[in-house]
Amino acid sequence: KPPAPIVLAAALLFGACAGLGIAYLLEWLPSSRIMPERLKPMAALTPEAAGRAIGVGTVVSLPAAAARREDALIPVTRLLQRTLGPHLPASVMIAGSVDDATQAALAEHLANSLAAHGESVLLCQDGSGRDMNIRRIEPAAAATAKPGRRRNFIIMRQTSPSDGKAGARPDAIVLASSLAGETPRSLVDQAAAIDPVGEHIVALVVPEDSGTGARGLASRWLRRPAQAAA
Repeated sequence: KPPAPIVLAAALLFGACAGLGIAYLLEWLPSSRIMPERLKPMAALTPEAAGRAIGVGTVVSLPAAAARREDALIPVTRLLQRTLGPHLPASVMIAGSVDDATQAALAEHLANSLAAHGESVLLCQDGSGRDMNIRRIEPAAAATAKPGRRRNFIIMRQTSPSDGKAGARPDAIVLASSLAGETPRSLVDQAAAIDPVGEHIVALVVPEDSGTGARGLASRWLRRPAQAAA
């Protein structure tokens, strides 16, 4: 049994050596290897994960190039035709965290996509004050319009209730979100604020040049669901 002073001195010596060794190891290793999981930055929310979070299977990208947008929205067009076709006329609301200009562009291109696939559309764009700009878009000449069916789809953007009156309840909602800074929880909260019942959001549209800032990466994230493209 060595004397206590020798044990204490040895403990201090070996403890100091161990501490220096650990400090050197921490300094040498990259911080990402030793950072606790809860302190690591969260990965960006992918469109597929966003769709799963809010329970929709149709997730598409809205290309930065306007000429490509109508083709990109074909899965949404087909989905609306299948789900709302037996219950026309029907209203579709564009809502979400994207700015007004993006919402207006999405509404315009979705209306044109529907018209290109044989549907008559009323496009409602807000004007100033109480004015409402309503434009009718007939089916394209190359599309086969269904006889006796006019003004089938009403495309509108989300508006704030005025004079304490609730706005019209749409038959379907297309949620548009850039996903920048969003988490699954925040996206669910956003969807719940727009659709409290949780029955009307049918598709998610993600602007291609938002979120990650890399258009190519965003486009690789997105895959059209087979059921939407059928």
